[in-house]
Amino acid sequence: ADRDLTVALAARDARRLLAAAGPTFHDLRLRDGISHWNYWEPEDAASSARGLRCVVRLAAPTLRGEVDDRALLVRAAREKAVVAGFELGATAFALRVVAPVRDGQRVVGYAELGRDVATLLGELRRRTGDQFLLVLDKRRIDARRWASARAARGERDDWADLPGLVVVGRPTSGGPELTVAIAPGQLPDGGAALDLKEDGARTFARGAFPIRDAAGVKVGALVLARDVSTLAARERALRRRALGALALGVAIIGAAILAAQEWVVVRSGRGRPVSEDSGPGGPPAA
Repeated sequence: ADRDLTVALAARDARRLLAAAGPTFHDLRLRDGISHWNYWEPEDAASSARGLRCVVRLAAPTLRGEVDDRALLVRAAREKAVVAGFELGATAFALRVVAPVRDGQRVVGYAELGRDVATLLGELRRRTGDQFLLVLDKRRIDARRWASARAARGERDDWADLPGLVVVGRPTSGGPELTVAIAPGQLPDGGAALDLKEDGARTFARGAFPIRDAAGVKVGALVLARDVSTLAARERALRRRALGALALGVAIIGAAILAAQEWVVVRSGRGRPVSEDSGPGGPPAA
């Protein structure tokens, strides 16, 4: 509905889009956690088969001009309608909404808003107390764009930290180490339990389940750690009580066996015939 944005997109003027949308983007970031605001050129004979060309990314203005054929972009262009879903882009896995921008009846391009899953994970941590970590398959991410996006946010380039995976939403402090060497494509759809992790005095149960994008492809995995210290302490207490009961039972059984053996020995001694020739001093002298 913003005329300035529509005119700027129709002219494919990245600077004007940045100037017109910048203040609103700042407010949306603070209020709603919106992390992505991108504009895309309308499809034409040159680009329709390959996807849409980026006019500007407000969150990373230097990353523009590339053609992207993500499923949501292709659907929005094909259906000329608003589409939404979780999708892995050049730099992040996000909940995205793509909508056509019209000047009258003519589609002059497409607007995309997104919320990085990392911000959603932060909310989940605060609400549930659990720890979450998202790992993404490197084969679906461009290393150069990943490094540029990290640099734009003042973050270290962690591309080489893990073989085959990059980490999203790593907790800044507290909680157990969640990074695990897993193959997202091999995880069952229902997820899998991983292990128990000791972190000081606390015990965490860890598990993971695959994440699919809007096209249904497994692009990563969500790793979850839940504090089960109370259950673990209860289990240890039950184990100690069970071991104590077992030890007591063994002791009682052992004492009973010894008593039975002594009873048998004593009874055998009482029933043994004693020689008339033997005296208290032992066998008779020769």
